Amino acid sequence: TMTAGTFSGGEGQITVTNTIKKSDTGSGGWSNATSGLTYELKAADDSKFFRATSKATDEAKQSMNNNSAVVGPVTTPIVYDPLVVGDVTATGDAFVGYTLTCSEPSVDGGSGDVQIDYYWVDAATKAIVWEAQYMSSSTTIIDYDLGKTMYCMVIVTDQVTGDSITKESNHKGPINRPVLPEYECYVDNTLHDDPSADVGVGVGASVVLEVRPEATSNPALDLAYEWKVGTGTGRLSGDVNGTGVIYLAPDSAPAGAALNCTVTSRDAADTAFAAEITVLVSEEETQP
Repeated sequence: TMTAGTFSGGEGQITVTNTIKKSDTGSGGWSNATSGLTYELKAADDSKFFRATSKATDEAKQSMNNNSAVVGPVTTPIVYDPLVVGDVTATGDAFVGYTLTCSEPSVDGGSGDVQIDYYWVDAATKAIVWEAQYMSSSTTIIDYDLGKTMYCMVIVTDQVTGDSITKESNHKGPINRPVLPEYECYVDNTLHDDPSADVGVGVGASVVLEVRPEATSNPALDLAYEWKVGTGTGRLSGDVNGTGVIYLAPDSAPAGAALNCTVTSRDAADTAFAAEITVLVSEEETQP
């Protein structure tokens, strides 16, 4: 639908006729498409240009044409296949400190220009949390999520057609805390499995102490270690915040020390002794 031109002046009554014209170039070669101001576009009009022409004639047979702005070129709308989105799957274990990951959905049809948004949602509320932590294909579980059952809401939006499809992953939870593993203690790479047995060290000598976690289900991933000389003499060398250290005995005997290694996990909300070792320093070293 186009708009007629307006006229003024002339002699007596003015008669206005309207036509819609089309052209291959928009700058010439205009031909009548229809009389009036309404025209239904056809497939053959693809790439054509259109304008409205209003012709005014007064009673003295004086006439004048008024042309509208040129409209075009006409483009044929692209008809896309329906947007089809595949199912998504959440993987990972539901424990604080662990990572949940959602698979990328398959996308067929549509324009091919799509945006995929991921939202990790509490199944009880189904409310989106507008924080980066929960707006990615992967999320690391934190204390805030404790006790919840979560799933990933995936929204696929066609940027051209505006079509949108939402998919929901399988549920994970309820979310629990991980656990601290049990530990074995090694002295100079030999298992020290009797905490009541003393470890003998010669004067000015050294001994390597190490803790090794035993296999367990759902262990905490944020384990932090700290070796200390609880009582006694001598000192520790190496990384006291690692799983192993070196005990350096003093230069005189008799002496000794009570050593311990604590392991802490914020995710597990727990602290425990990974090792408690009594070292005796003597002129003659005894076997651990």
